[in-house]
Amino acid sequence: MAEIFDLVQCGGYIRPVRDGRHLIPDKENPFHGWFVTGRDGDTGQPILWDVAYRGERLEKEYYTYLARPFRGVIVGFRDMMLRATLEATTEEDDGERLPVVRRVEEQIVRCAVVYYTNCRKHFVPLEHIIGKEERK
Repeated sequence: MAEIFDLVQCGGYIRPVRDGRHLIPDKENPFHGWFVTGRDGDTGQPILWDVAYRGERLEKEYYTYLARPFRGVIVGFRDMMLRATLEATTEEDDGERLPVVRRVEEQIVRCAVVYYTNCRKHFVPLEHIIGKEERK
């Protein structure tokens, strides 16, 4: 197991996914909204999926793995959420119904924070740390 300040070789890292998938609430009706599920390739307009807060779900990916070998120094560890399912529902609070969007079925992975050059870092899942190197 690699520890802090070890010089390591890594098989790849995770990077953020910027796919534009999110929820837009309706200002007139708080119990209605739209999940934006991406962009139309022809027009570039957002693709909207109608939501009425009845338990609709949307799969959202936050990070994706990129297989690019590199080496660096571990400076810490962090839990990262790779993907989750967003659910739009309502909840009762003091007799009042409120719209709620929550994450369910999260996939979290433990990552090492690896600096590979000055002021540059990658988040590397622990299973993708290939091995430690000896310092010269």
